[in-house]
Amino acid sequence: MRLLTVAAAVLAAGGLAVVGLTTTETRALEEKIAHTQSGGWKTTHYSKYSDWESICETRAPATVGALISINRALEERCYLRLVDRIGDSEITGANDRFGEISTVVQQDGDGLRVTFEIESALTIDVGEFYLAREDFPVWRLDKDVCLGTGECSFSGPAADALVRAFSDQTGDALHMQVEFTDRNDQKLIRKWPMLPFAGAFADFENNIHYTGT
Repeated sequence: MRLLTVAAAVLAAGGLAVVGLTTTETRALEEKIAHTQSGGWKTTHYSKYSDWESICETRAPATVGALISINRALEERCYLRLVDRIGDSEITGANDRFGEISTVVQQDGDGLRVTFEIESALTIDVGEFYLAREDFPVWRLDKDVCLGTGECSFSGPAADALVRAFSDQTGDALHMQVEFTDRNDQKLIRKWPMLPFAGAFADFENNIHYTGT
């Protein structure tokens, strides 16, 4: 995989005053995915870098009638993700979840695709989802149409630029900040540590090269 150099796509933005709740606990989805199967996919590689998960999976080829095509190799895929589940911090049961925000990095042809998904129970306005270095916003998710649909996807040079921005190691602090309104009309803030992303992405790339996908 070859990442394109698109320095101009990493947009600098003005400062943003952060108010409201800032200590809501960030909890990554931890459901032993390395030992589960979903949609026929079986996990063959699993590494975790803080809340970022680097995963590779395989599944058997599609069947033809009752027979599996013996001429088709196993399907393989690798991806990088962060899944943030939002719920009542005082309730630890599985039923407390009332929202979820996730980011997935995966192959898209010869390049990359970066996708942000926002559950419908949450409302995020333009300018409230941004990457901050040393608490200064350097990129904002400002696509209001996709924020309304709950899925924002970037490919090609835009995805490459995002990965470069996420991998920035030049400062002492780098985080993604998401400000949103939950289903109870509470204004909440999540902060994802981004310094571990570089290591997670390196693992993702190594696995893609290893599997030959």
